[in-house]
Parts: sequence; C-alpha cells; structure tokens
Amino acid sequence: MIRYHISLFILVLIACVLQQFIPAVTALFDARILLLHLVFLCGAVTVGFSPMLGLAFLAGFLWDANNTLGPQGVTLRSINIRPKHYALATPFYSLA
Repeated sequence: MIRYHISLFILVLIACVLQQFIPAVTALFDARILLLHLVFLCGAVTVGFSPMLGLAFLAGFLWDANNTLGPQGVTLRSINIRPKHYALATPFYSLA
C-alpha cells in the first residue's frame, strides 16, 4: 500500500508539470483542463484520511506556488522577480 501512496504523490507532481504544457481549448473560450485537481480528487477517494491530508497539502502547495500573485496582481512567472526581492516585499502586500 505504501507503493501506491508514493506513486500517487509522484503522479501529482507529474500532473502539475504536465498541466503547464496542455494548451487551452479554443473551442470552449480558452478553457483549461485542470489536471492537478483531477488527479488529486481521483486519488483522494482511494486513500485513507492521513495520506489524503498529505496529498491535499502537496497539491495545494503546488497550486499556490504556481499561481502566486506578485505586485499589482501580476503573476510571478510572467515577470522576472527574484525570490529574494519578493520575500522582502511580502509583508507590505498585506498592508495594502
């Protein structure tokens, strides 16, 4: 059973990477397939409570790290902000 949990965690990591390369479906008004969510939900119903919490933490962390907003609501991957500068400016975003 431990092999299944490890393979599920690896599958979530692979889904996060693959989601970046799946193009938007132009026929559906540029809709995107959320592969990370799909893998997490399918995996969450097949494991127990403790592995599901670990899986939720990993999937949530990856999703938040991928979609973190920077200054003026611009995503960090669309502009070139070094992590050192972003870490120094984070307390000031909560004041605005």
